Amino acid sequence: MWTLLRHGSNRTPRARAARGAGLSIAATLSVVVALLSGDGPLLPLHARASEALNSGTPISGAQVSGAQVSGAAASGLSVSGRSVSGTSLPEEHYPKVALYTKQVGEMSGAQLDTLARYDLVAFTESPHVVNQVRQRNPDIRLFFIWMPQNIVKWQEAESSWFPDTSWSIVRLAQFYAIKNDWYLRDTNGARIPEWDGYAANWTRYCPRGTYGTARGLTYVEWLTEIALPRITKSGFPWAPWGWESSSYTGLVLEIMADCVGSFGWQAYENADPDRDGVAEGVHSVCSLGGDQDSLSILYREMNEQFHEHLWPAVGHQLPIVMNAANPFINPAWWTDVSGVKLESWLGPPHPEWQSWSDWFYGLRDWSGQTEWGPGYYWAESEVGHTETDTQNGWDLSLLQVLYNPGDAPDVLARRKRLGLGTAMLGDGYFMYTRDQYELAWQPEYDRDFGRPLGLLERETYRGETLADTLYLRIFERGFIEVNPSSVSVRSVPSLDARFTSWRTVESLEATATGATRTRVMFASPDFDPNPVDRFELRYSTQPITPHTWHDATPYAGNPIEVPPGSTAYASVADLAPSTTYYFAVRNWVRGRYDPNVSNLATATTLAKDSEEPVEVDTTVDASVWLRCSPVPSTGRLTILMQLAPGGGARLEVLTAAGRTVRSLAVPGAAAGGTRRIEFEATDEAGAALPAGVYWLRLESGGTRATRRFILMR
Repeated sequence: MWTLLRHGSNRTPRARAARGAGLSIAATLSVVVALLSGDGPLLPLHARASEALNSGTPISGAQVSGAQVSGAAASGLSVSGRSVSGTSLPEEHYPKVALYTKQVGEMSGAQLDTLARYDLVAFTESPHVVNQVRQRNPDIRLFFIWMPQNIVKWQEAESSWFPDTSWSIVRLAQFYAIKNDWYLRDTNGARIPEWDGYAANWTRYCPRGTYGTARGLTYVEWLTEIALPRITKSGFPWAPWGWESSSYTGLVLEIMADCVGSFGWQAYENADPDRDGVAEGVHSVCSLGGDQDSLSILYREMNEQFHEHLWPAVGHQLPIVMNAANPFINPAWWTDVSGVKLESWLGPPHPEWQSWSDWFYGLRDWSGQTEWGPGYYWAESEVGHTETDTQNGWDLSLLQVLYNPGDAPDVLARRKRLGLGTAMLGDGYFMYTRDQYELAWQPEYDRDFGRPLGLLERETYRGETLADTLYLRIFERGFIEVNPSSVSVRSVPSLDARFTSWRTVESLEATATGATRTRVMFASPDFDPNPVDRFELRYSTQPITPHTWHDATPYAGNPIEVPPGSTAYASVADLAPSTTYYFAVRNWVRGRYDPNVSNLATATTLAKDSEEPVEVDTTVDASVWLRCSPVPSTGRLTILMQLAPGGGARLEVLTAAGRTVRSLAVPGAAAGGTRRIEFEATDEAGAALPAGVYWLRLESGGTRATRRFILMR
């Protein structure tokens, strides 16, 4: 169960009025008439200019040698909000999650509420639907999905969809492809099927238009000169697209390729782009020479033209995300887009030899030296460096885990953890989906880690391999560890990720008990979702913050170790009379230092000549105590205890997570007094307990005593 939750559908305090984006009936009819008549070009209106987002620094993860954990990057660092044209954007919280979906207009109100909880949604919807979503979450990023090289075939024999051409580049391209015959045909004159439509004639031989605004233009020329500027910049029927737009934030270009053989070369073998009856297609897959066949060369030529004119058409301030599933594309594309979609991450249809390292750092050629396809880290160093758009690769990259419901639940859970953890190492978005279109909010998305307190760190340990490595990132409310190694590292399983909450203390209290002493108490957070290893108490005559923590005086009894869910007490001595002191607690979780400090507690010591009250030690009743040795133990533990007279005894062994693994009999417990037993570190079935942290819990005469011990194997 997650304890740090996102708050509502809009997780930012800033709210702004959603601007109307409805399309009136009269306006719709006028557009339809203009399209059908072909009278005059649809000229783009003046585009609204806006500054692009400022983004973080490229990654420079620090390697930590040995088993030493560096928490320096987490100490007191903060991340400032970003701005566009002087307007503050909402501060992002992690994880950042994305969704591909469709048929949003048919969703119920409850489904729309769920959809609005995502940080980024990609779909192809009307102004009315966009307005419905933005009313629920004005800060959501909405991206329009489009595959330029594909012409859809939806309802092409009907006219009911003609109004869609006023706002949808997909429908507008379909309409003009029909009117101007912009289809790639084979030597028999038949259109070549592709996905849920047909292949466009993405070559220099594309027929020049004879209809409407396309007169004298090829398909690609018309897209960049007329269609895209009108859809994204004209302001009709909605605001121009961009970061602060009330319509779409940006554009997702689904699979584009120079070599169409990557789609399955057989369908394009008899392609006849110039319609001279001679095939100019592809005859093999791209990696085996298909990228040098006639159609691939023609596509590559047209991709370069489309690339050259795309950003002048839409403006460099418009964020564009590109599907990275196909590496056979002009490398210049990756430099200019704002992010990449890493599709089917570590799963089908990608072969097993593509490892986590390939996907994280970038796919490499067979020599292992040259990167020829995008990975997550590769995106940070190569993607998004264009003029005013300083938003770099990870910020708008999408890591998608495509799952098979038939897989075992533990396999699905591990892949989801590994994908989510990997996405959080950077600043991109995570998608978990079966078919790219389901509305599937995951329980893990409810957890809110707050903002990152630095870039990722890499920790290398001596272990079973030469480099057992964890990838770590610290956040305000927790941290993540990703283990891409082939072995378990620091109890994080192989190819898995672990998510940990800081469990910062919020219940610290202090009471002066004399001129030189103060009693401090706080509640130790319970087990769920993870326990706290130990606590450190400090005090000062000045307020204590993360920045001044090391200037404060450590409590002589540190570290404070108490079981989860119990109350910790400490008596701080040798203080100055009549002085106000500030107290704060910091915790250690899984061997890491919490970057936050607890709530501040204050107490003013009594005057020097005042009568000091008798202080009572409430940590444990004097008649009941519990000790064990040796600590750490390698398997055999001697337990010594003091029992209440006539109180009996109940002695249990608990894991660090609070699960009871053994109940131990205490001979002669009814008589009370001191008892000693030997424990062989086994569970109820007699199996050896694994290495780790455990607790002994003794109850006698209504009093409880606890003791922590470490088991090593």
